[in-house]
Amino acid sequence: MQKLKTPFVWIGPNQHPKALIIFTLLTICCIAIDKMSGVDVSTSVAPYGILSYEFAGIFPNTSAAEVVAAWDESQRMSVAFNLGLGFFFLVGYSHTIGIACLLRAKALNRFAKPVYIIASLQLLVATLDAIENFSLWQLLIGSNYDDLYILLSNICTIPKFVFVLMGLLFCILSLFFKKKID
Repeated sequence: MQKLKTPFVWIGPNQHPKALIIFTLLTICCIAIDKMSGVDVSTSVAPYGILSYEFAGIFPNTSAAEVVAAWDESQRMSVAFNLGLGFFFLVGYSHTIGIACLLRAKALNRFAKPVYIIASLQLLVATLDAIENFSLWQLLIGSNYDDLYILLSNICTIPKFVFVLMGLLFCILSLFFKKKID
């Protein structure tokens, strides 16, 4: 049987445990910085703060322009900072989830092909998140191409969340599986 290559080819399989720790720490640091620096960006138009902005236009009765208009200057600055921080965060969480999936599959000695697909999707997640962050940034600064950036953001948002949930669900549910004996 041919051995599958890891989607994280730049990290040797023996280095996955160390890489998981590093990327988990990066993720935690980004969350901590976000929480310490964040101004509450929840408003009546954006009751879920930045999530309302990410999903603006996808759910009825929300638009990115309305969300941005509802923020005061300090809230817009906080969102701008968080979008920039998001580029570090997306590297951290996508690699954490992807490598955790690979380690769980290895520990169970099964699910290699589907898990490699789920782990590979985490790299796509990082790309989708970067495009989404760039689009949201352009909307925040008042780009002349609002319709394009709204479309790009909307196209990226749902698959990103779906693929992240797939990775997290596998990692959580795999805790209930027993190791396959050859």
